[in-house]
Order: sequence, then C-alpha cells, then structure tokens
Amino acid sequence: KVCLAKGGFTRVPICSDQMNGKECADKIKAELGGDVRGVRADKKEKPSGENCVACGKKAKQFAYAARQ
Repeated sequence: KVCLAKGGFTRVPICSDQMNGKECADKIKAELGGDVRGVRADKKEKPSGENCVACGKKAKQFAYAARQ
C-alpha cells in the first residue's frame, strides 16, 4: 500500500512514464491524491519483480509521486 505523506515524495513502481503510462499516472492521482512528478535523472532504478501500483502490469521503473 502506498501512502503519500504531506510534504514528501513517495517512490512507486510504475509500468511506464511515457504516454502509455498516463492512465496509470491519472489513476494514482485519483486514488492517492498525488501527482506523479517523474523519475530520477541521476540514478537508474529498476524494480525487480514488482508490479505497477495502478494497473498491476510488470513495473519497468520507479516514479516519484507527491501531493501538491
């Protein structure tokens, strides 16, 4: 279960940060009240055996979500 704390970022496994992952980002926003802000540019983070928190497909990367 993902919890978006006030004033902080949460790392979530997601299937894609491209346009095909927009539905998942929208679902994260609707259900958790936070926006997917992006992925880390300075570090490659690959999930191992984790699924997307929104759709359940195999996660390809970690994204960071936060409340505005």
